[in-house]
Amino acid sequence: MNVKTGELKAKLSAYLHRVREEGATYVVCDRNRPIALLTPLDQVPDNNWSRQRLALLAQARAAGIQLTIPARSPVRPKLDPQISSRSKAAPSVEAMRRGRNW
Repeated sequence: MNVKTGELKAKLSAYLHRVREEGATYVVCDRNRPIALLTPLDQVPDNNWSRQRLALLAQARAAGIQLTIPARSPVRPKLDPQISSRSKAAPSVEAMRRGRNW
């Protein structure tokens, strides 16, 4: 199904919901010329998460287990938080109060 960029922009949440829940695929058109494809990650052939998900679902079905696995890969937390240069330069409250008896 084709969708124009203006309509996609105005109703993006609804389109993403249809892609996620119903597996719908849309061809995004700019002035009636196709420019992009909006499709679930499950349908992307080289997607590693998709292959793992489908394999796990097949194993669960074979074992008689009803299982739901999210269509997108889980977000991994960052282990090394980035410290901005501004926070390095700013003195801490303890350093500012050093030597004062409050």
